[in-house]
Amino acid sequence: SQSYVDTFGQPTDLEGIAGHQTIIYRRLGHMLQPWLFPRDDGSVAEIVPVGRLRLDDLDAIADAATEGMGLAWLPYWLVRERIEAGRLVRILPEQPDYLY
Repeated sequence: SQSYVDTFGQPTDLEGIAGHQTIIYRRLGHMLQPWLFPRDDGSVAEIVPVGRLRLDDLDAIADAATEGMGLAWLPYWLVRERIEAGRLVRILPEQPDYLY
């Protein structure tokens, strides 16, 4: 959300995400999954987020991100309306539609 960015700043690249609070999708009993981002050269950047919140519901993650509780890696179809309404902002616009 804009309130999170105003308070904690905005990462300028994928590696910068490591210094931010994130909201992570994690199901009970499952390992934490890294966030994967395609690079221009065909490789994949793997980010292991530091999360203060771990939830097993994507809508709950979107709600928490909207409230400024951290960065979230979510599919665009889930957050499109929030972005269009200005309640969420894209963090790294040059990346595919995942990170808010």
